[in-house]
This record gives sequence, C-alpha cells and structure tokens, in this order.
Amino acid sequence: MGLLKIRGYNKAISILDEALLADSVEPANLAINAKKYGNKRLALIGDALLCLILVNNSIIGGASIAESYKICIAEASNAALYKD
Repeated sequence: MGLLKIRGYNKAISILDEALLADSVEPANLAINAKKYGNKRLALIGDALLCLILVNNSIIGGASIAESYKICIAEASNAALYKD
C-alpha cells in the first residue's frame, strides 16, 4: 500500500514500460508515449532494469553473485537481445 501512495508512482511504471521497449518497436499500447523512432532516451534504463530482473531471479533461484553477473552479461547484452 505504501508504494501506491508515492507521488508519481504511476508515471514511473509507465516510464519503465517504455524503457523495456526495443528502440525500433512501435508500442502495442498507445498509452505508452514512444516516439516514432523508438525510446532511445530510455535504452540505458531498460538495460539496467533487465539486468536487475535477471540478477534478482537468478539469486532467488540459488545462483551466486558471480553466476548472476555472468547470466546478466550473457542474456542482457545487445548481441543476445538482437539474436534471432
């Protein structure tokens, strides 16, 4: 309940949603205000958010910090994200 009372919380969630879009993708949700050329302004935040999720999930799964770091590097790199 405390998080919902934080001023600007809904806007922060919207920004995080936008940050997770690839910079060349048109958003399916028109409420997300992505520019025609993507969300390059938020790409760094999206990368950090993705690493945070990967590390959190791997540590919860029992991985060490070193293993979690390796997972983050392997899965959140641009090469890994853009592979077919």
